[in-house]
Parts: sequence; C-alpha cells; structure tokens
Amino acid sequence: MRDIIALLQRDDLSGVILVGHSYAGMIITGVAERARDRIAHLVYVDAFVLEHGRSALDILPESTRNAFRKLAEEGGGLRMQPNDHLLDLWGLEEDSARAFIQKRLADFTIRCFSQPVEARSHAAHKLPVRTSRA
Repeated sequence: MRDIIALLQRDDLSGVILVGHSYAGMIITGVAERARDRIAHLVYVDAFVLEHGRSALDILPESTRNAFRKLAEEGGGLRMQPNDHLLDLWGLEEDSARAFIQKRLADFTIRCFSQPVEARSHAAHKLPVRTSRA
C-alpha cells in the first residue's frame, strides 16, 4: 500500500482507477482508505473485499487456512514458500500452466493474510466500485 500511495503522491495522480485481483483487493481497499481523494474507481476482480477489522484468513475456507498456516510453519513461521500444494489449491492441473506460474511465484508473509484490513472510514464504499468474479 505504501508504494502505491507514494506513487500517487509523488506523481500527483488523481482520477485513478485501481484494479485489484485476489489478494490485491485488500490492497486497493487500504489505498482507498488513505488516498480516497486521488481515486476515481475501484475494480475488484475475483478479489478479497473485506470489511474493517477482517482478514483474508477470516473468510477463507478452513482447508485453505490450514494449508496457508502449514506453508508458514515450513517457512519458519513467517513466510509461505510457494509449492505444488498451493498450485493445487488454485486448481492448476496442466503441467505447462503449473510450470509457467511456478517460475513467477514469490514467497509471501503469513501476515498478508492474517492482518486485518484498516478501513474505518469505509472509503471504498464511497467510491464507484466494479466487481468481477471468474
């Protein structure tokens, strides 16, 4: 969020359309909370849309929560290293698709999923929003 907000401020951007897919839905919600005057629209594409104080782990199915926690344990309690099980969770079956994605994955901190969204002013609710679900 800090990087996006810094970019908006540094380049004096306004009327911006922020698009968030999956995890990035939480990011654009947080950016809207902190830089609402610079945002024209929010677009959530098959994304997490959370209320203030909720985290992704709060709404994910128990099997996914457990898988993420296991990945974090394997990463020393903090980091989730991408592995084949994660690709299974995403429903990737074709070998070429798995290879393509695996090369581009980076590890994630568990806090990305466990830290609640800060959206006290509900700024995202005050902006035009578009949603799309695959």
